[in-house]
Amino acid sequence: MKMLAKRILGIVFVLALLAGSVIYAGAETTTTAPYTSPFLTGGGYLWGLPQSGVPSFLSSFTTQSGVTVEAHKNNTKVTTGLLGTGTVAKINRDGSTIEQYTILYFGDVDGDGAINAIDLLKIKKHILGKKTLKNEFLQAADTDRNGTTADVLDLYKLKQHLLKITTIYQK
Repeated sequence: MKMLAKRILGIVFVLALLAGSVIYAGAETTTTAPYTSPFLTGGGYLWGLPQSGVPSFLSSFTTQSGVTVEAHKNNTKVTTGLLGTGTVAKINRDGSTIEQYTILYFGDVDGDGAINAIDLLKIKKHILGKKTLKNEFLQAADTDRNGTTADVLDLYKLKQHLLKITTIYQK
């Protein structure tokens, strides 16, 4: 039964990718780039992170000589604190940025690096049309990972996560 569910999910992701509505059906970064990453990338986004601090995130990259990885919030380099949706990961070679990704932490729609009641409220306001989520924050609202963003199923999934009934998976 699990195998059938995985195949169906895979087909749904492929169809959604072809329709252009899912940006996070990628694979681990294992290119000829001068670094390797255990995280998923696609469409300018990076996801699949556990809730962690900046030092843990940066140390998870394996880089070649002259290559560094930095985290930026609001165009300012950060070295401490939690990573949240909207944080930018910059891969630099000899001081110049060669790649850049915006981090998605599913469920974290306010960018503070935590999934909490504030995120629940923001998704609810979005659904009710009171305050619109945009860009990476709208993508992070897809807590059930079905390719649609910020609907009642995502609100329900986030509520279940907060009540520790289920988990919002990041990969």
